[in-house]
Parts: sequence; C-alpha cells; structure tokens
Amino acid sequence: MRITIGVLKRALILPEASISQFDGSSGVVWTVEQGMLHRRPVTLGKRALDGRIEVVGGIPDGAQVPATISADFREQRAVRVAQDQAR
Repeated sequence: MRITIGVLKRALILPEASISQFDGSSGVVWTVEQGMLHRRPVTLGKRALDGRIEVVGGIPDGAQVPATISADFREQRAVRVAQDQAR
C-alpha cells in the first residue's frame, strides 16, 4: 500500500547517490558554475519512492548539477557541459 503525502509539481530532484554527506535533511552536491566545479551544501526536502530526493535550497541561480559524478572531480576544476544529444 502507498500513501501519498505530497506532490511535487516542479522541483529539482536528484538521486541519493549524487548527494554526499546525506543526513536526511541536508547534504553536499557537485555543481557546474561558469565552467568550474564546486561542491555546494544543500537543504533537502521530500524523498520519492525511487530514492530521488528534492533539493529545496543551496543551488545558486544558473548552476547546473552534473547527471553523473566522477572520482576525477575536483573543486574549481574547469569543465565543459556536453549538450544532451538524445531528443
């Protein structure tokens, strides 16, 4: 049985695997800002049944969150965001 406790009409949701130092209400994620990698503390909200978690604060305007995380990520490393070719 499932009980719906809320509906997210528009939200930034991430897989739990992309959130480090996750403590249930906060964590740290990688962002790309002006072509550079950054680690940002975030505030987390609702959790979906599939393990994705809503991010309610901490991502600066214009920042992108990488779809995949690499062991090679380093703070302030220059990166280029590839455009999604699947349409």
